[in-house]
Amino acid sequence: MRVGMLLFLAAATAFPQGIITTVAGVGAPGFGGDGGPATSAVLNFPGGVAADRDGNLFIADLDNQRIRKVNAAGIITTVAGDGRRGYSGDGGPATAASLNLNAGIWGLYSGGIAVDGAGNIYIADAFNHRVRKVGVDGNIHTIAGNGVAGFSGDNDHGSVASLSYPTGVAVDPEGSLYVSDAGNGRIRKIATDGTIITVAIGLSAPKGVAVDRVGNLYVANTESSSVVRITSDGVSKVIGGVFDYPWGVAIDPAGHVVLSDSHAQRLKRISPDGKTVTIAGSAERIVEPITGESWVPCGSAGDGGVAVNAMLCDPLGVAIDAAGNIYVADAGNNSIRKISAPSGSAVDAPPSIRAIANAASFVRGIVPGGVILHAATNQLVTASAPAAKGEVVSVYATGLGGLFRPPPGAGVPAPSDPLSCDMGTPVATVGGLNAEVLLSCLAPGFVGLNQINVRIPTTASSGSVDITLSSWGLTPPQTSKAVKVWIQ
Repeated sequence: MRVGMLLFLAAATAFPQGIITTVAGVGAPGFGGDGGPATSAVLNFPGGVAADRDGNLFIADLDNQRIRKVNAAGIITTVAGDGRRGYSGDGGPATAASLNLNAGIWGLYSGGIAVDGAGNIYIADAFNHRVRKVGVDGNIHTIAGNGVAGFSGDNDHGSVASLSYPTGVAVDPEGSLYVSDAGNGRIRKIATDGTIITVAIGLSAPKGVAVDRVGNLYVANTESSSVVRITSDGVSKVIGGVFDYPWGVAIDPAGHVVLSDSHAQRLKRISPDGKTVTIAGSAERIVEPITGESWVPCGSAGDGGVAVNAMLCDPLGVAIDAAGNIYVADAGNNSIRKISAPSGSAVDAPPSIRAIANAASFVRGIVPGGVILHAATNQLVTASAPAAKGEVVSVYATGLGGLFRPPPGAGVPAPSDPLSCDMGTPVATVGGLNAEVLLSCLAPGFVGLNQINVRIPTTASSGSVDITLSSWGLTPPQTSKAVKVWIQ
């Protein structure tokens, strides 16, 4: 019998290189391909993207006025929009409704989308000045915006409020929705009871918005070429330096900010300490010798190679799945491209910790000493620096069993591309409460070491509590010994 042994580490700040591929779109603009492989489908200037926990990808197909879905098997379908630019269909099937995502104006290209844990889809229907929701029953409803461009309605129901070109949407763990109200320079929040309020003002045509597990907002403050972090207590700070028309933002499992630097034709990543690196896109800036005007040319090359050597064309929306794979709407190339989670994105621990972990993987029945770190900052979790409720921690455990795809050979370190992930999901408890498991894979570069990303429940008790894991793949399933974590 194998007994689970726990080691708690944190993801590193370094970003080894990932591989880029096209997962939807043939490159030429148009509409087609529903019911078949997404790689053979035709898109027309895709904007927003979103990924759910079941491996589905959602695409705002802007110039087709549709929302399309790529399932885990790679098959594409339309889930909202009849292809006509307009406003209609509330209360009925989303596929029979009309949307107005895009009017061909570069500064207002929109189509931000988000999906919550239940599978509801939220759409920034920008040129209708509305936010719409597609429920799990497939029907569409307006949840914010009365269709008149302007600002009004705070502290009232969102459906009677006025918005102005909403362009980005994001859902927090409690189900509240955040909207980039671009024309008003605001971020607005729609609570689960439908009430709308303003949570940030003074922004410059904000586009993409993302929210982390502890309630911090990240906004692509597009026309001021910056990314702004707004803490849950309302403090704003520019992070990561100056960009060139940033558009989409997303948060990876370790708390790093990934953004599309759209006019620079690149994807960039901001680490928790504020350092910025390019993770995709290689084109160099061209300067016109007479006028001094400069720009970065578009391109589509690079599939199958390292993402930082590839070329992009007008990257807009960004999404990240639970395994850390990044998806970008490569709008000018009419495609969605994927940057695989590289070696080190799941775990890149110091050599001393790696040695302990690898040694532990060959020992059964012993619980080695472990540490718990804040994933977003790499700081030790202690009684004086506890983990926050809602925060994600990375759990590294050996001896849990499990069924992995693709499986590495005996004694062979786990691969990084693709990650070797559990075909089931282990059960995690924190202080006796079931905790959401966001990722369950073998840690790249290790032998027999599982990585399980676990969210601390918002209702967990404060103080020192137990974390346990119950494994899949063993008969009967085994539960690990408990390890303590401090929670504030």
